[in-house]
Amino acid sequence: MSHNTIRSTRSIGRAAVFGAVLVAALLAAPTLQAAQQAALRAEVRAGTLLATHGVADVCAGAHCTATMATVATGSATPLTSTTPLGYGADDLATAYHLPAGVGAHGTVAVIEAGAYPTMESDLAVYRAQYGLPACRMISGCLRVVDFHGGPAFPPDPTPVGKTEETAAAVEAALDVQMASAARP
Repeated sequence: MSHNTIRSTRSIGRAAVFGAVLVAALLAAPTLQAAQQAALRAEVRAGTLLATHGVADVCAGAHCTATMATVATGSATPLTSTTPLGYGADDLATAYHLPAGVGAHGTVAVIEAGAYPTMESDLAVYRAQYGLPACRMISGCLRVVDFHGGPAFPPDPTPVGKTEETAAAVEAALDVQMASAARP
């Protein structure tokens, strides 16, 4: 059984913990009962999760920006659940009035900044969490190109470039995963 740890990044603000719920991290930890999961989902949707739960650093270092929601203020124990608590694919499709069938008969383009070399493997984890079929480059479901339709940009090897691309990849992950799930 998989568990989701609610995570955020300082680079996009602690309030982003609500959107980052969608980026599932798999951990083995105690699970919540269905009623507790429903209550947490309601807190996420109301934007009040951090009023009753804490935030802790996931790692140390100047380039580490990850934080996670905890079971209580001041706790280091990750807040986990067996199901995703944030907004899902159906919520996105409804919010943006996406037409049915886009994934089967069309293309959804997501334009992001910088290189994101682990996009395909990150997308695989997300889609598996939601029970969606694989979406890989080899199958043609996923295509990563530059602004002119050519090969994807290589990662920037400079320290500043790495930092910027890591921050941009958080947003890219949310965008690509949600678009992929909203119209699989």
